[in-house]
Amino acid sequence: MKTLFFLLLNLGSYSQAMVIQSGESDILEFSQYALQRNQQTYTQWYRDQAQVNSEKEPHPQVIDFSQRILSGPKIISKQAREDWQTLRKVIDLNQGDREVLTSLAEKMGINMEYCRYLLLSEQKKLKDCAHVAIPVPEAVFKQLQPTDLLVIDGQIFNFEQIPRHLVAGSYQWKIISDKYIDINFTGSASDFAKQTFHHESWVTGNCNSYKLNHSDFTVLSQSQIFFDKNCIQSGLAPEKTVRSWMKEHKKLTLALGLIIGGFAAYQLKDKTLILTPY
Repeated sequence: MKTLFFLLLNLGSYSQAMVIQSGESDILEFSQYALQRNQQTYTQWYRDQAQVNSEKEPHPQVIDFSQRILSGPKIISKQAREDWQTLRKVIDLNQGDREVLTSLAEKMGINMEYCRYLLLSEQKKLKDCAHVAIPVPEAVFKQLQPTDLLVIDGQIFNFEQIPRHLVAGSYQWKIISDKYIDINFTGSASDFAKQTFHHESWVTGNCNSYKLNHSDFTVLSQSQIFFDKNCIQSGLAPEKTVRSWMKEHKKLTLALGLIIGGFAAYQLKDKTLILTPY
């Protein structure tokens, strides 16, 4: 019994692991709420999860591709280069993938690919890739809110950390927000900068009736939703019952009651009721 008690206690402590901002809430109030309670925001939780997942092995497709290239001709073919670009577009790259591809590029002497991940991971080595690096358009930064995260080829950056130079070419981009559903895009930095993204809120509805639009049950069960400082709700909205619905819609319930009562009275106006005792 004691073990069960502590298990339930621990589950309760993790049940509100992050706080998510509703669409109509104020970003300053939201930030203050999280800071005052030392509570993780969704973006902070996402970064922590990514750190845990960084220990994952490279994808089998990346390992197979690397082995195929290393066992082939010393001069990489045009088809192999195209396969490399396709691989980067279709695989959700993790740290292991980037390390394999960086090592492969270094061994094969493909400077553009080598500098691609060098610039993403170590800006201090910009001088080693200055001849292939191009400035990131300022409009890229305007696509983000100050608290957003930008993920480029699986590498996570907060607003201040975003690289100022990249190698030309296509990248996987992802915007992570406390307020809006993740936005994914594949293309060059210039293409990304020109996009007009549709921002869809994580939370629809209001404090009394809402839905958190996230597919991960962990997020649903371990989150709070910030509507304002006076309304904080669980990520899993309570199930609606007939009684709770009637309570929330008192005026409509009363009106329906009057209509139904009136209709019943009309139906019985010419009828004679006979009450037979048992």
